[in-house]
Amino acid sequence: MNYTIIGTISYILFYIYDINEIKKNNKIIKGAFILGLILQIGATIGIIYDNLEYLKISAWGIAITIFGITFLIYSLFFALPFKETYVKQGEKRTVYKKGVYAMSRHPGVIFYIIFYIGLAILQPTITNISTYIIWSLLNLSYIIFQDLWTFPRAFDDYQKYRQTTPFLIPTLKSIKSSIDII
Repeated sequence: MNYTIIGTISYILFYIYDINEIKKNNKIIKGAFILGLILQIGATIGIIYDNLEYLKISAWGIAITIFGITFLIYSLFFALPFKETYVKQGEKRTVYKKGVYAMSRHPGVIFYIIFYIGLAILQPTITNISTYIIWSLLNLSYIIFQDLWTFPRAFDDYQKYRQTTPFLIPTLKSIKSSIDII
């Protein structure tokens, strides 16, 4: 099975979800996000399972993978108020600017890349590494789309947030801001 393609399809679903959220707000199409997550997780598990013979146990690989997935899940599902972020769709909202979201507008991307770096260390095949690079680039293109198109339309105060919070890489000022808010 081509897990690279399956994981890539998940990004098409994420784009569809975002466009629907702004343009149509069709309840059936809202499922595109969950379906995309399922495809992305399933493709990742599939790649790991299909390449078990290439597994190279490494303390660094394990630590990086666990760090990446832990903070990815935290930044996407626990650092944000769940109901306002994932349930209240289709209406203007305000940006959540606390914790990791005071450090960077898209902290999940950093942890996503770290997670896949860890997996690449644990199973360093050309297919795995190229797949993880493709998915990381797709993830980066998706957050650029969100930053330029989706979020300015979804959040009343997004332009101001863009002026005060770095796009991806935290600065000393944004790190201090995130600590002051906590």
